[in-house]
Order: sequence, then C-alpha cells, then structure tokens
Amino acid sequence: MEKKLLLTLMFLGAAQMALAGVITFDTAEAVPGEMLPMHYEEDPLDPDITWMNFMVGDDSGNKYVLNGGSIFAGVGGSTFDFFAADFRAPGGMTGADSILFQGVAGGVPFSGTIDLTASFGPEPTILNLQNLSGITFFPIPGGTFHMDNLAIYEGGQSPVIPVPGAIVLGGIGTLCVGWLRRRRTI
Repeated sequence: MEKKLLLTLMFLGAAQMALAGVITFDTAEAVPGEMLPMHYEEDPLDPDITWMNFMVGDDSGNKYVLNGGSIFAGVGGSTFDFFAADFRAPGGMTGADSILFQGVAGGVPFSGTIDLTASFGPEPTILNLQNLSGITFFPIPGGTFHMDNLAIYEGGQSPVIPVPGAIVLGGIGTLCVGWLRRRRTI
C-alpha cells in the first residue's frame, strides 16, 4: 500500500513540474480575429512580457495565437526563457510550411526555423532559448501558423524537468531507504 502511494505521489509531482509555466491563451478575452492584448497574462506568476501583433484564434474553445508576432521582455532589463510551444499549420492552402524566428539572447542576435511539414500532432517543439530580450516569429512563405501552450519563464527561472531515468533512480533510492528503515539499519 505504501509503495503504491509513494509511486503515485512521485508521478503526480513529476507531472506537475512538467506543466508549470505553460501559457494556453484560453483565458484571453479577445475574440477570434482580434489582437491579443499587449500585456496579456494568465497567471500573476507569468513573466512580465509584452505581446505584439499576435491575433487570437479559436478552435472549438481552444484559443491560440496565429499569424506571427513578437514577444518582448518587460521593463527594467528583465529577460525571459522560451522553452517550448506547440506550433502547427492550420491546414488548407493558407498554412505556412515553416516558421522563421529571430531574436536577441544575452545581447547576441540569433535566428532559426521550425519545419511545420514534419510536425505530426500536438507535440511541443522544444527551442530552449534562454536570456531573451525579444523574439519574433514569421510564417514562411506567408500564410499562417498556430502557436499554443507556450512554456515561457522569467530569465534564469526555467524549471528543471527530470528525465524518466532520474525519476526511476529517485524511486529506487526511496525504496532502498524504506527497506533499510524496516530492517532498523538506519
């Protein structure tokens, strides 16, 4: 009984860490077709960031942003980390093939692309960009793309998400300590 409770608590804790800091846009008050408010926040713990030129879309109650735009850090020289997001083409003739992203990290300009043709399903694209003062997304060639479930954190505050091996190793250690305590060794 104790082992089942321990394992359940471990997996619930790991799942909670993996979901921390995700911005879903589901609480955005803008209706589809309107621009996302510049100072949109879902949670007071969200980083102080500014949203520019992102339009809100809605797919059966699931809101997202589309058409590209920019994300900037708040005032006072703060930065943010862009860990991951769900990117997808909307389908049809208007969907973008890829996304160009450009920004500044630690005072150094960078750029890259995300291939939307290789994306199957709602799996997040991990970018792990740290110490950003801003990032801009452009659909290539033209068209639109959808972006949802962004994992954005205050600069230097990205959570450590343990890999499955670390969770298993922690569980083995906990079981060994429990076994030793039952034998009154420790």
